[in-house]
Amino acid sequence: MSKEVEDLKLLTPCMVDYLLSYYERLVRIGLIKRLGDRSFGIILPLHVYSLAANVLFEMRKRLPREVRVLDIGCGLGYGTNLVYELISSSFRHEIIGIDIDPDYISAAKEFFPDIDFRVLDASRMSLDDFGGRRFDLIIMSEVIEHIEPDIAIKILNNSRSLLSDSGLLIVSTPVREVYDLFVYTPGHINEMSIDEFLSSLQGLEFKLIGLYGIGFVDMRAVRLLRRLGLAARDGDKIKEFKSSFRYLRGMVFGVFFPKKYRCGLYTNHLQSVRCLIKFGCPKKLNYGEGAMIQVGVLRRVESQEDIS
Repeated sequence: MSKEVEDLKLLTPCMVDYLLSYYERLVRIGLIKRLGDRSFGIILPLHVYSLAANVLFEMRKRLPREVRVLDIGCGLGYGTNLVYELISSSFRHEIIGIDIDPDYISAAKEFFPDIDFRVLDASRMSLDDFGGRRFDLIIMSEVIEHIEPDIAIKILNNSRSLLSDSGLLIVSTPVREVYDLFVYTPGHINEMSIDEFLSSLQGLEFKLIGLYGIGFVDMRAVRLLRRLGLAARDGDKIKEFKSSFRYLRGMVFGVFFPKKYRCGLYTNHLQSVRCLIKFGCPKKLNYGEGAMIQVGVLRRVESQEDIS
């Protein structure tokens, strides 16, 4: 992690009770059922959106009277709506969610009719798509791992052109070494290590002002278990384990990752959700630490000279 990080001095309270109640509401409106097997996959990313709301509160002294927020790759809109709820009582705001998938946007409009959701390809978006008005905060949560690196760069550059002079971009993506130890996601074609993530930002006109982790684990244990062949992902393929080996793997993971492993042992679904929310509490990510998800907070700059 060679790139220096400017300290954002951001308070990131872990809103366990609020996020659990929010998840329960997503169950009631049918969104969790719509996700099916992917329902647990939204829990850690919820912290990205609560972090985004905290960024707005940190920025409030230099924000205009009305803040504008863009959520790129919003999917079903549950994160977009979370930001909407968290800031509504404190800011006049306009919040827009975009996604390339019309089915997702149609469902998002049904679930959250108060938010402006649009079908739009972020790799081709421009200021004209938004009436020439810039954004104070842009969020890209769990997007870049699903797209080719050159497309990701296009979206990042497009995002910069949409930011106000003091605007910030929040980008989150899995940490490959940690994430792939536990989970195999076929659609992830561009996962990165922390160093690769930071390197991918070089040459872009952004300055990294905060780096956070969600779902912390001990990297010594991660490296050991990967050497033992216990990762869920083997290159582009899911690792197939015999039933006896899966049992052994579970025991080993229970020793090395008791907090995360415990979440999968609850028979009550909401107990597991609460456990995962607590496991995911965001913190500043320092060199040598490991987390399931890395979150970069980026400030727009005018030139490469402004980065140093």
